[in-house]
This record gives sequence, structure tokens and C-alpha cells, in this order.
Amino acid sequence: MNEIISNLQNSAITPSQAAKDLGISQDEFCEILSSKFGYEVADMELVDYSLADSLPLDMIIKFEILPIKFELNCVHIATKNPFDIAIISKLRNIYKDKIIKLLIAPPSKLDKKLAKIALYYGLNSIILQVRAQINSKDSSDDSAVLKLIDRILISAIELGSSDIHIEPSGSGAIVRVRIDGVLCELFEFDGDIYNTLIGRIKLLANLDIAEHKKPQDGRFTYSIDDRDIDFRISVLPVIGGQSVVLRILDTHKMIVDLQNLGLNEINLNLLKKSISKSYGMILVTGPTGSGKTTTIYSALNELKGKTKKIITIEEPIEYQMGYLQQVAVGDRAGVSFETALRAALRQDPDIIMIGEIRDHQSLRTAIGAALTGHLVLSTLHTNNAISAIDRMIDMGLERYLISGAVVAIMAQRLARKLCQHCKERVENNRYKARGCAHCVGTGYSGRVIISEILQITPNLASLIAKATPSSVILDEAIKEGFVPMSDSGFKLVESGVTSLEELLSLIR
Repeated sequence: MNEIISNLQNSAITPSQAAKDLGISQDEFCEILSSKFGYEVADMELVDYSLADSLPLDMIIKFEILPIKFELNCVHIATKNPFDIAIISKLRNIYKDKIIKLLIAPPSKLDKKLAKIALYYGLNSIILQVRAQINSKDSSDDSAVLKLIDRILISAIELGSSDIHIEPSGSGAIVRVRIDGVLCELFEFDGDIYNTLIGRIKLLANLDIAEHKKPQDGRFTYSIDDRDIDFRISVLPVIGGQSVVLRILDTHKMIVDLQNLGLNEINLNLLKKSISKSYGMILVTGPTGSGKTTTIYSALNELKGKTKKIITIEEPIEYQMGYLQQVAVGDRAGVSFETALRAALRQDPDIIMIGEIRDHQSLRTAIGAALTGHLVLSTLHTNNAISAIDRMIDMGLERYLISGAVVAIMAQRLARKLCQHCKERVENNRYKARGCAHCVGTGYSGRVIISEILQITPNLASLIAKATPSSVILDEAIKEGFVPMSDSGFKLVESGVTSLEELLSLIR
């Protein structure tokens, strides 16, 4: 142990390396240092991120330290390595008139706090500027609140978020972002900041800032790093204020080439083969947030060109794309789905994309289009490819129409990928999530598609038309080479891409 302490003092090894050499976890090593050398364990639950402004950000990240408490002439610093002479020396140069008390921090908890520190760093200064602006007589100056909006939007985009939630909470508000399908808390504000922030965001979307009782929807474009990004906004009056959700519509991320979707080679070839058909229906199924829209747009991106007439019918239009004639439907657009689809069929289209099939009439009209020489792409909410057949039957569609019109059904999920910086091996090639600064403490970073593609072969079409049970159709499809989504998912678990827990949460 003395040799380990000496190496820690000289930065020859890190605490994580020391723990690995001893064959124990980092948190267990932390407990040993605390009990053997009398270091107090830092309470990482109540951290005031504004205190971090007292140290340079690069120093916090490099040495993995965090000021957590100021009292009179003493500053409490959480660290993984309280023996590091270089850390102690630099802290003394900064806090010249204060006593420095080093507290040992459980690495797993400190990593999660450090993951957020870059987001919070300097935020307190912006908050003070916004508050000064609120109290100022010059109501035309909104530069401070725009800085705050910048910070929120840029942070969300850098983290790869799909949505931003700004919600009342107690006497203030919280800002949460959806990263890889999971909500994570980002910021917390007092009530005065929240009201000013909501008002300015509503102005960006040309919404009525005086309206507090009715839901409002809108969209706006914001320039970030010389790139225009669209945001769709939904405002919902709730107890305590207004809940605002911003959907980030980043075309650069949404419209990708088919080969960059992350499909395995078999399913990529099957999808390309399916969309190369001149007519028929292709369905992409899965729950909300499973990436169906991205897959559909990627297919359209592959199909578009000067020789194709493509019409999309959407509620609302998510992304604008060249060579596509995009039609907005719904109450706000004043056009019903059926009216738009019938009109689209008179426009001599080669391909029609329907955002989502929701009822019997839309399904029947879409199937009719597929049977009259058009390639129809759409989405449906079902758990897997086989169950899409039962879903269409439940919606009142005859079996012979399904067997005659449907070309392929693709079901998919988006599984969170284990963070490559902190994943922990549990057995064989399986890993579990841990959490570090690179993944904002979640243990995951990015997502990977898990899919299955059911091609409706003549044999399967015959079985569907004969009212064959789904279990028999599935068995026959597997004999023909169909690979269920669960099989593809377990391969990703065995290769260390995702965790077993993540997979089971998606396919149960």
C-alpha cells in the first residue's frame, strides 16, 4: 500500500489503476483510503455547480476535482486522489487565503458530477445577467436571456438530445433533455428566470406570450455554429406554469444514407431490395421513439431523384427534402388525410410516403394505392413485424389485400450503446453500464438500431390469405431465413455493443 500511495503522490498512477492492481473496484479503493488514512468521504448528492467557477475548467477536468463547499476561510474539494502533490500545490496557488480540505470522492459519483460541470460552468454569471435584465428599466435589452437560450440549445445539441423539456418544479423550473431515449436533468432555475425564459422562447416561435391557458404549437429556426437548426415547440398549460417541449429537428442527423443507419448487412440488403420494387407497401413498425421516421426518410433519400415523383403526406412535416412534394395534413393544416391522399394519387406519383397509418380508412386507401402501381411507404405502431399483420386485420383489412399488397414489414428498436470509456465486463464478452464524464454519467453513449425485416414471399402471402396463425407464419418465415429482432439484439450484447438489461427493456 505504501508504494501505491507514493505513486499516487507523484501522479505515477491514477486511483483507477491502483484499484485495478489491487483487484478491487474504484469505490472499494475509495473506502480503503478513507478508513486507513482518515479522509472524509465527500457528500456528492448536494453539489452547488456555481462553486466550480472558482477554478479553471481545464484544471477541474484534468485533475478530476470539484469544489463542493465554501465556509469562512475553508474550501472543501472533492477528489479521487487526495495524495496528489501537484493538485495540492495548484489549489494553494489559487486559494491563497483559504484552508484547503480535501475530501475523497467515490469515483462513480464524482464522474457523474464532472460530466455536467462543462454545462454548468459560467452559468451562474449568465443567470446574474438575466436577473439584472429583469430588474432593468430597459425592456428592449434581451441579450442576457438570449445567452441563456444559447446555452440550453447548444448544450442539448452537443449532448445529442432529441428533445428539450422546460417544466415548472416547485418555486422554479427544471430543464431536461432526452438523450438516447432517456430524460436527463440538465439545469435548474428559479421562478423569475423561468418566466423570462419561457416568454422569450415563445417569441422566437411567434406564439402569444400573454396566452397561459391554452396549448400552443409552433416552430422556429435557430443558428448554431453557422448551421440552421429547426425546433418544433409545444406549450402546455400545467399546474404551476407552462410545460414547454422543444423537438430538435436537425436535418444533418435525420437524413442519412441507408448504409449509415447501422443495419446489419442482411437487413440492409433486404431493405434495399424491398424499396427497389415498383409497387407495393412497405411498413416500418415499432413504438414511439424507435427511429421509424429516420428509417423512412433515409429510404426516401435513397429513392429520390429526377426520374421519380415522390409525394409525402405528413402530420406534421418533420424535415424538408429536395425532390419531394411534401403535404401537411391535420386540423392545423385544414386538410384531412383521406383528402390529401386521394389528391396525391391524381398527381401521377411513383412513390407515396404516409407519415403514419392510424385508422381503417387511411389503411384501406394506402393499400389501394399500393395495388394500383404505386410504391407506398408508411409506419405502424406494433411490437414486431409479424404482429403488424394482425394489427391490419384488427383495423378491418381483408387478408387477401394484405397478402396482395404488402411487400415487406420492418420492425425496429433503438438500443443505447455502452459507453466505450467506462463499460465494465461482467462475464465472457458481456458488459454493463457504469457512467463517466464522457457519457454524462449514464453509462451509455449513442444508439444502435436493432431490426427485423419480414419479406412477404409467395409462400407467406398464401399463408396470410388462408388465415394461418401468426405462430405458424413466424416458423415458416424463419425457415425462409427471417431473423427475429431478439436474435440480432443478443448478438450485439455478446459483442459488447449494448447491455443485456438494455436489450431486455426493449424486446420484452
